[in-house]
Amino acid sequence: MALINRKEVLQELEISPQNMGSASAQIVVLTEHIELIAEHLRSNKKDHAAHRALMCLLGKRRAMLKYCASKNSAMYQKVLKALGLRR
Repeated sequence: MALINRKEVLQELEISPQNMGSASAQIVVLTEHIELIAEHLRSNKKDHAAHRALMCLLGKRRAMLKYCASKNSAMYQKVLKALGLRR
């Protein structure tokens, strides 16, 4: 599984680097972090602290996706497509 490149995805979504507070930008950052932790857990199966952190990040991303879907459905669809997420 290839890790996402934050800069490329933000350019694809037309989000400026100064606007990292937007919901779509935060979803991209959370997804990058989630993929890093998931990769770590593939080789460290007994790391329960990392597993808990992963579950917390997934919950945050789910909430951000829900917020993004309610506020701007077009951007929500673009984010899902750019990150390859199912929903």
